Amino acid sequence: KARGCQRGFVPLLRAWSSRRGRGVPASPCYPGLSLSLVPERVSPRRTEAVEKASMLRTRAMREKEEQREMRKYNYTLLRVRFPDGYILQGTFYAREAVSVLYSFVREALRDDWLPFELLGPGGVKLTDENLAFNECGLVPSALLSLCWDAAVMADIEAAAEEQPRSPLRPELLARVQTLP
Repeated sequence: KARGCQRGFVPLLRAWSSRRGRGVPASPCYPGLSLSLVPERVSPRRTEAVEKASMLRTRAMREKEEQREMRKYNYTLLRVRFPDGYILQGTFYAREAVSVLYSFVREALRDDWLPFELLGPGGVKLTDENLAFNECGLVPSALLSLCWDAAVMADIEAAAEEQPRSPLRPELLARVQTLP
């Protein structure tokens, strides 16, 4: 059972098995979106961003704009890619702390004691678990990578213990969807 981020909210939990060379599937909310439409949707935003960057603004104006952007989204969709190719997805409140994501991932693990790190976009480690998702730049969505603690994994391999095929819980693996 996935734990709620706040009272009454349960994160949407999904898991996928990816094939090499495949990406995360497009959102089912936009089935008709094709790659030919992407430039038409991105171009006006990019032009607006360039115009904004060329304007001279005071610090107060920039901070006010940043605060407005942080309040823009209520939810964030986060996907965590495991080294073995599985992808775990959860939906969270945008103002929730990163510690909720760590506990969400731990609850999905077969062995929740294994230490791991989460790498954000650009390979940046998420070290401060008290920051909110919107403060970390993980809003409206992000793909994170999970890395196991190298020293612990070396100890496990040295003990010659046979590792299960996947670190995810068996009941979660039973619901895994394969990427198209």
